[in-house]
Formats: sequence, structure tokens, C-alpha cells
Amino acid sequence: MEEKNVGQSFIQYDIKHQIHLGGVEFVIAEDSGKRFPSGASMDFKKHICIDESQAKEETAFLITELRYVLDFPQYSNTAISNNYIEVMEELARRLRVITERHNEKYTKHPIEILGADACIPGSDKHDYTGKICVLRLSVLYPEYRRIEEQLVYVTHGNGASPDTLGTGVFCTTLHSGEIAKYKRTSIFGIADVNKLPEWAIKRYVEITGEDLTLPPPSTKQAEIVEGYTITDKKIVGNRVIVIGHNPKSPEPYVTWVGTKGVKGYGGGNYFKDAQAAQKDFDKRIKQYTPKDKKKSGTPGAR
Repeated sequence: MEEKNVGQSFIQYDIKHQIHLGGVEFVIAEDSGKRFPSGASMDFKKHICIDESQAKEETAFLITELRYVLDFPQYSNTAISNNYIEVMEELARRLRVITERHNEKYTKHPIEILGADACIPGSDKHDYTGKICVLRLSVLYPEYRRIEEQLVYVTHGNGASPDTLGTGVFCTTLHSGEIAKYKRTSIFGIADVNKLPEWAIKRYVEITGEDLTLPPPSTKQAEIVEGYTITDKKIVGNRVIVIGHNPKSPEPYVTWVGTKGVKGYGGGNYFKDAQAAQKDFDKRIKQYTPKDKKKSGTPGAR
């Protein structure tokens, strides 16, 4: 195949196939037979143009790589041919190079993903600047949906603060060190340090130069009820309200109510997400909190 550089063009190639892998958009296009003068307007999401002097009439097909630099599209490594099979073979070769590079990059870690439960509860309302945050899977391309790409260190951006009008958040990916920009809504929240893998803590220290120390492990034995680990407990009067977590259960969160001095709990409410369970936990605490018969106020006031 003949390698060419994409530039201002006269020949219009219609985009037929686009495959994204490893940060590159591989584009296959076909000569539309149309010719345009220099400066003609064109929909660059549907067409690619090259200078007529760079292609022969019989070069009906084109393969190129699209990357975005500061949100501007840039084409490179363009090749043209009149043989469609040859173009597809070139595509297969380039995809093979990317997949081998991708596998080598992540070979040290099995696939693992994070959810909102990996974050500090309520941290989605805090300032993200200088914090390790967790990205939502939906904002990542399929090949990057793993913990290595979800964990980011937020450096700046109007969207880093919950009290500004801006939405942009600039981050450094912990695993690769690459700089990226996301919207605040793309972030679950601030990562719970106790749930970070060892490599992530090391990368944080390398990036910031700050020591991110973990608190010493608790020597107190965890309380487990019906497979649920009790994560929080509140005694209100003679009632004991607890919240538990079992990651293997279809409904991994539960709240129970017990009696002080009596073993066991009852009245279980089960939930699929941590926030709903936390709300029920708070609601039950309020439910059993004694209410004053008289209104509080200034002594002597009627």
C-alpha cells in the first residue's frame, strides 16, 4: 500500500467503517468520485479529503488513523489502495499491533472494576482537587474499563469544585500518567484510601511527592451476621441500629434493628446500593431517637 499524508483536499472519500481501539480511531473510506475546489465546506464526520495530486484515479480506498489533540481532529498514517482486501489486511495488522501493546501494558493486573462503593460516602459533593477519584465506567472506551484507568488524580479545573459553574476536571491517570479532561458528572467521587490497591498508592506518591499512609489495620474482629459484615452501628436508647455489607449478595446492603444486651438483629431492609442503605440507616436512627415533650428554647420562655 502507498503511504500518504492527509492534507487540504480536492478528492472526497466517504467514511465507511470506524473502529476505536487503544486511543486511536481507525477509519476506512472509499473514493466517492466527487472532486471539490480548495476551501469547499465539508462534513468531516462523514468524509475525508486528500489533495488530488496525492492519489491516483484507481486508488478507491483509504485507511487512516484519527486522534484528537486538544479536541481537534488529526489524521495520520494514511495509506491508499484500489484493493479493498489489502486495505482490510492493513487494518488487521494495525489492530494486532494495538492489541499486543494493550495486553503488554495490563499483563501485571487482572481485570478489576470499581463502583461508587469504592468512594468515601458523600464525597461527590466535595472538592476533588488534589484527590484520587474514581471514574464512571460509562465514560471510558470498552478496552479501558478497568481499575487502572478509573483511578485518577485531580489536578485542577472549574468542575473540580462543586460550587462553580464550570464542569471540566483535569486529571492524571494513576496507572499511565496520561493527562485527561472529564466532566464532573463523569466521576463517582473521592476514592476511599483503605480500598486502594498498593500500586495505586505508590503511583500517588510518585506523582505528588506526598506520603499517602494508610491507617493501621484494626485489631477488633469484624462482626458478621448472615454473611453481612457490620460496617456501622448506632445505639439509640435500648435499640441498636446497624448497617451491613455482603458483596456476594444480590442485595449487598442491609439495615437491621436489635435490642441492647440481646444477641441478634431483626427487621432487615435490603438494598442494592450503598446510598439507599445509608438513607434507611439514618431514617431508623431518627425513628428511635426520643423526642422531647417540650420545645427547646430560651429558659423561661413560654
